[in-house]
Parts: sequence; structure tokens; C-alpha cells
Amino acid sequence: MEIKKAIILVAGYEPNLSPYTDQMHQCMFKIGNETVLEKSLSHLSNCGIEKVVLIVGHKYEVIKEKIGDKYKNIDIKYIINEKYQSTNVLYSLFLAKEETNEPFLLMDGDMIVEEDFIAEMIKYPQENVMAVDFSDQNKENIVVSKILNNSKIVEIGKHIKKLDDENFARFLGISKFSKDFANKLLTQIQIFINENKLKTIYEDAINELLKTETVNIFNSRKYNWFEIDTITEFEKAKKIFGDTENLKAKAFEFGADDAYIILPQELVFDDRVILQCFNCKNFGVKHTCPPHIMDVDFEKMIKKYKKGLLVLVKFDSSIDFAKARLESTNKLHKILLQLEKVAFSQDNHFTTSFIGGSCKLCPNGCAEGSCRNTAMSRIPLESTGVDVVETLKKFGIELKFPAKDLIYRVGLLLIG
Repeated sequence: MEIKKAIILVAGYEPNLSPYTDQMHQCMFKIGNETVLEKSLSHLSNCGIEKVVLIVGHKYEVIKEKIGDKYKNIDIKYIINEKYQSTNVLYSLFLAKEETNEPFLLMDGDMIVEEDFIAEMIKYPQENVMAVDFSDQNKENIVVSKILNNSKIVEIGKHIKKLDDENFARFLGISKFSKDFANKLLTQIQIFINENKLKTIYEDAINELLKTETVNIFNSRKYNWFEIDTITEFEKAKKIFGDTENLKAKAFEFGADDAYIILPQELVFDDRVILQCFNCKNFGVKHTCPPHIMDVDFEKMIKKYKKGLLVLVKFDSSIDFAKARLESTNKLHKILLQLEKVAFSQDNHFTTSFIGGSCKLCPNGCAEGSCRNTAMSRIPLESTGVDVVETLKKFGIELKFPAKDLIYRVGLLLIG
């Protein structure tokens, strides 16, 4: 199913962001060099979207003046919800009924997600998909999905309160629908409007369709996303996005198998990790490993940075474990050093990195007395107390030990 159109709901007023939203819509807040909406449009353009329908209302003049009728490779159409103060997103979507004659993405305008999130959702094999997050379920007044077999949504809405197991997840306000499903959705929305339920959310209409229709989930766990509905969320979004997205793309360009943007506060620290260093055959030998590394509070220091990038490489270790161990460490090390240069050139003068596993730059091991490559050698992430296993679980990655057929090397680029 080819997706060339997106519908974005940007009509409502967000009182939680007052007084800022008294003069502008939150989609016009700046993230780096772009507004929230511009960043979403840039992502959509890069992912092949050719037309975007904006359902506007509050401060729509500001939005139209900023965006215009063409943004990059996207044609922009505006539909005004004159009743935005007395209606909800259900009514806004109903106004776009003439634009649902082909498959499309549906997005809440106060959402900001990474570009690869959108790219993966567009090419996801199922036709009707809604993005969910299993890890962020503590906020009040959110739309919750009840999920069957970790794949299909069987119920959705703000009325669902049970959030204590993997059968429940938060809906993120980003969906992909086929033309057929959209027609059925608009029919149900028309029923609600005829009943004067103008304050109803469109997820309530979807809930009715779930009795007979199949909607699959898109698990967002490995991607960053924010709903700009509070100042706190906006400040987090500003830290995560901006130049970091460029660095994530660079990580893949340099050879990484995976990369995840992360706030340093999200790293899991555990002193027991450092204890494992004492069991290493190289304990006391490597200049960049305990006990030779500086005695500082790494957790306190790391959490001073603006943001981070977890970088992963994977190596087949089934044939030659020793070779895979060496080459995986050095490949990751090289990638991180390249990323440091890029980040430093973007005025992040405290930028540094931590490699995965002990340094193996020197083929014959560390020199006696001091390190030969002080400019290039880096400290292993594990020696700082970061629990890599628990940290990666936040992105849906389960590391298994012992590593038999596949070695994962995990490093961290700290940006600041």
C-alpha cells in the first residue's frame, strides 16, 4: 500500500501551554532551526509524502503564513475548523472526509517523532496500523490500547485504565489507514456527529470499528517521540531533536547497525556492573579500564550532558569468537571517533564517547607505563557503571548471555 498523503490535526488550543499558546499554536514552537510542524513536514517529505492536509483552527493564520502552500516537496492544503473551541479532533477529521479517498497517515499536530519512525511506519506491511508505546503509561488522560497477542488492538480509548501488563499500551496519535478503513471510520464519525457528540475523540469511533475490523500495532519503543502538551515535554523534545537526528543518521552512514537517541537521565546505572571488571583477564592491564581510569562520579558527570547517542554494532561470532570480539570493538570505536568530530563541529565542545568492551587499538596490547594512543583511546561504557543490558531494554532490545552466535557492541556518544 503506497502512502503519499498525510493528514495532520492542528486545530486545537492547548491550555496547559498558556500563555505561550495564547499567541501561537504549539506546532509553531521552535525545535532547533525548525518549528515542530516544519520538522514533521521535513520528515514526511524525506519519506516520500507528496501532499499534507492541515486541519487548522487556533491561530491558523500564523501557521499558514509560516508554512505556505508548498513546503519542500509537499503540497499543503488547509481545512479550517471554525468550531475548534467547541469540538474535538473527531470533528476536525470529519472535515477532511474528501481527502480520505486514498491511503494516508494521520497525525496529531503536537506530536514530534524521529524520521525513521515515520519511514518504518509507512513501509510497515499491515495496511491499518496505530503507533503505541508500551513504556510510557503513567500520564493521566491518555488514550490506551488494549492489545491481543502483542499485535492487534482490540479496544482503545481514554476509558481504559488498566496499564499493568504487556497487553496495554499508550496510543501515540499517529496512524496509517487504508481507503476502505477510512470510509468506515468516517461513517462512524458521521453517526457521532448526528448524535451531537462533537467533543468525542476519533479513537472512540475507531473503538466501534474494532468490533469487526483489524488494526495492528506499530511498536514505537526503539524511537523517540514527544507530545508537546506541557513545557516539560517541550524542553525534553528540544534536547533530543535538532542536531542529534543528524548524528543518528551519521552513525548509520559510518557503519552502525543500530543507534538510539537518549537523554543521559535515561541511562541505567548499577555499581554491580563495575564489579564485573574484576573478573576480566585484562584487569589491571588496560590503561583505559579499571583500576587505571580516573576516580570520579561518572553518573553525575554523564548526566550533565545535553543528550546521548547509543551506538550498536553486531558481529557474527559463531565461527571465530576471538576475531569477532576484536573486530566488533574496533569498528564501534572508529564509528564513535568519527561521530565525535561531527558533534564537535556543531559547537558541542564537551563531546566525548565511551566504547563497548576494552580498548583494542593496539594489536600487541597496551604499552607498559602509559597509553600509546591517548588522543584516540576511550573508556569502556561498562566501566562507568552503566547497565547496558537494562538500558537497552528501554528500546526493546534483549541482550542474552553468554553471547554464542552474535556479539553486540554498545557504545555511547555524549553530546554537550
